[in-house]
Amino acid sequence: MDFDKIFKLLRPPPEELFFSRNDPRDLRLGDLVGRGELNFSPDYRVGLLGVPEDEGVKRNRGRPGSRKGPDEIRRSFYRLTPYSFGALENVAKLKIFDFGNVKVGSTRDLTFTVENTGTGILIGDATTSPPYTIVSGGTYNLTSCQTQDVTVRFMPTSGGASPGSVDFTGG
Repeated sequence: MDFDKIFKLLRPPPEELFFSRNDPRDLRLGDLVGRGELNFSPDYRVGLLGVPEDEGVKRNRGRPGSRKGPDEIRRSFYRLTPYSFGALENVAKLKIFDFGNVKVGSTRDLTFTVENTGTGILIGDATTSPPYTIVSGGTYNLTSCQTQDVTVRFMPTSGGASPGSVDFTGG
């Protein structure tokens, strides 16, 4: 898994939420949970990920405010003492990592390469639908063995799943 790409889609958790008494005899979950891209390793066994958005609440005519939920949960969670869960060693073995929150409204580009492996001319288009857009290379006219890059941009306007596809014509 390419974790570098994943971290680009995330906003790190605010450091001030990681409560600590700075006392090794009074550890809190804020002392034990890993955070920060440079501290990440695949050895972590539990991951925390927030989705700070109100879109579902608005669509269901609810009262907005759920976008604050991930950080409010962190504010309370990181004050807890691990002794509440049993022995300190058991909590430390969990290897919990806080990835932060999904960046709503951010963009990410992905490039595909179209190649004409045939002997004729390949003429076609690449198309998609929101929240995806074709940024460049959407129309191609390729001779045999020629290639062209097609860049697709993902730009979510709300949290949650955003299934989509890119359709290529001309084959």
